[in-house]
Amino acid sequence: MNKSLRQLFIAVLVLFLVITCSTFFWSVIYAPSLDANPENTAAFYHEAGMPRGEILSSGGAILALSRKSGDSFNYQRSYPKGAAFAPVTGFFSIAAPPSQGVEMSYDKVLSGKGGGVWQQKFKSLFDGQEEGGANVETNIEAPLQEEAYSLLKGRSGAAVVLNAKTGAILTLASSPAYNPNLLAVHNPQEARSLYSSYSQEGAFTDLATQYLLNPGSTFNILTASLALRNGIAPSDQVEAPSTFKLPSGMVIANRVYYPLYTMESKMGLSSAFSHSSSTAFSILAQKFGARAMEKEAASFGFGFPITICGEKGSGSAMASSPSSLGDVGSKEALALAGAGQGGSEVTLLEEAMMVGAVADGGRIMKPELVKRTLSSSLQVLSSVFPTLLFSPLTSPQAAEIEAMMEKLTEVQDPSLGQVASVMAQVKDGSQPDRTNSLAAGFSASNPDTVVAVMLQNSTAPQAASLMGSLIKEAEK
Repeated sequence: MNKSLRQLFIAVLVLFLVITCSTFFWSVIYAPSLDANPENTAAFYHEAGMPRGEILSSGGAILALSRKSGDSFNYQRSYPKGAAFAPVTGFFSIAAPPSQGVEMSYDKVLSGKGGGVWQQKFKSLFDGQEEGGANVETNIEAPLQEEAYSLLKGRSGAAVVLNAKTGAILTLASSPAYNPNLLAVHNPQEARSLYSSYSQEGAFTDLATQYLLNPGSTFNILTASLALRNGIAPSDQVEAPSTFKLPSGMVIANRVYYPLYTMESKMGLSSAFSHSSSTAFSILAQKFGARAMEKEAASFGFGFPITICGEKGSGSAMASSPSSLGDVGSKEALALAGAGQGGSEVTLLEEAMMVGAVADGGRIMKPELVKRTLSSSLQVLSSVFPTLLFSPLTSPQAAEIEAMMEKLTEVQDPSLGQVASVMAQVKDGSQPDRTNSLAAGFSASNPDTVVAVMLQNSTAPQAASLMGSLIKEAEK
């Protein structure tokens, strides 16, 4: 080989190496960051033209699927059950990358970019089938979800149904809700306009996991738990005056359930619980102190964001807002917190977890929206197993609080029947003229299923009635 040919050969080899290295770096090393870059609309539009996996209910009902579109995108996302399941499914739209529900938390699995889907991709090379993502099966029970949304429709509120023994989320409903089908259209201008409108209206806020409100007397579960831990038995007498004046001059007053309140009133802890005595639990909180209250709240999950959907490598995790005891540095703040007022804030999911601890003998299992992922041929790719999150109560303590909750139902709403419950009616901190309500409980015949309901601008009996309807539906 003469010198000229040798130099040409070396030049070609160098260029080949440069091209090979460049291709490797851009397509392998930098590919994930390029795909994740919000400026890279080409990658997202390409993904919009690919078939995504299905999202399924626990019974196999299809909640989301990709249909042939017959346009330049090839496929369009469809949500057969629409707005009723929007908090669960989220949406897939050319207006924005997935940012809600399972579509967000299992995006890589649904799109075929992760979660063990490589096995399915490898198989498609040989059987000639079109490459697509894996399916995601949720824990949602479709009839119960539909009933919850039907009961909430026309109101502002939310409902959560948990299996206390496993942590499976059986229902996650929120109203008002958005229609993911309208966001899935292939008209970019229409999709973006609706996305902007929904965003401004706050329609994407899941009221079950993102909305925070005062827990009111439902917080008595925690204060009663602390009382039991400190040796106060359900029958032991506690102070419960008709009013309790705080250092600032603010007065905490009891509700009218118990007609015998006086300034010197005392009653059993169980009676104070069943009659939702705000003064009794405010005084108990001051008795135990701020540090003990903070520790008790943390044992139930206060202060922690709770991930309910998504695992490592599947997408962006879906988490609830952390509930908070608030600042209890002053005697006044501590007294208010003891009765679930002041700076205390709770999500509806946390309410369900608190009641779930009572229902399951003191344990709080990690709430899980998803059951497993499946290949297109329905082979199991991965499963989500029950995980213990907190153990705030002993089994005897849980049984004692359950008995208090049963007595509360008997006193405050006997129409609910054999149900252990807590309920509250609280002022909305952001809108003082609005009253929110909470109710959470479970039936004696089906204690594993916990129902929690929140309604905006409503009364405690209204929330309790809706809770009762869902408890009955869950028993079918």
